[in-house]
Amino acid sequence: MSEFDQGLSQNDSDLNNEDHNFTELQIVELHVPCWRCGHHWVAGTEWCRHCQAKLTKQSSQRNEEQFILLNGRMHPLFVGLAFSAAMFTISMFMRLLSETPYFQNGDEVAGMVFMGIWEVMDFLLVLASVLYIGADKTCSLMKFSKTTCFGWAALLLLPLIMLINYAYHGIVAEWIGWDVLDFGYVDYHNYFWIILILYCVQPAIVEEVFFRGVMGYCFETVTSPRVSIVLMAILFSLAHVADPISMPYFFFIGLYLGLLRYLSGGLMVPILAHFLHNGAVTWIEILQQ
Repeated sequence: MSEFDQGLSQNDSDLNNEDHNFTELQIVELHVPCWRCGHHWVAGTEWCRHCQAKLTKQSSQRNEEQFILLNGRMHPLFVGLAFSAAMFTISMFMRLLSETPYFQNGDEVAGMVFMGIWEVMDFLLVLASVLYIGADKTCSLMKFSKTTCFGWAALLLLPLIMLINYAYHGIVAEWIGWDVLDFGYVDYHNYFWIILILYCVQPAIVEEVFFRGVMGYCFETVTSPRVSIVLMAILFSLAHVADPISMPYFFFIGLYLGLLRYLSGGLMVPILAHFLHNGAVTWIEILQQ
């Protein structure tokens, strides 16, 4: 083969390589990042399926109008914060109500009714938030990801969380002379099933659906998962303002439950962890009686 033919063959090979590289470059460029959450979608996609942000040619610039309104409705973040404020207000009101003489006389029936009303109000509030934002976005109970195994593995840390719980409250009890985990006014034997529902089942489902489901989705629309975990934990702690001494621990366990939410890709693992945690506390109280 002549040098001329060899040169032509080399040029053809280079052109093929360039075409191949150009094709690969085109495939990469067909996917554009969302300006809000960073997920990549096929060019031409109108709405981000992860955070519902509108994808435009100026996708790298934050649109303030989209931050306030989303698909013509109030942005989920503001809606979620409004429901959180309502939950905080209810907790404050019920805390003040529990300090009245009527609920301080040790009447077990009155205490059960009081807790029942409180839990029903929280349930209705969370149900309203789910219906407004959308159950498909906030209640992925059966949603699993490739990292689900890490979520189940992290569930094994629950005994350590319980140890931290009692260590913290033991230190607080010795420091201030008040056992904040003492629910001696409750007869666990006569009201076992009611207490199981009010203290274990209802909080595990309702609180996880709201804080790790509703608020998790709301925070994801504007920030990263790591920041979302911290923000969810803060709101979770504030919602338990009725027990101010335990709020630091609620923040800590809120971080743990948020971590389970993202490691497992759904709400099932944190719901189970929440139920087992509250169930363990209740069981210890039964043994103490």
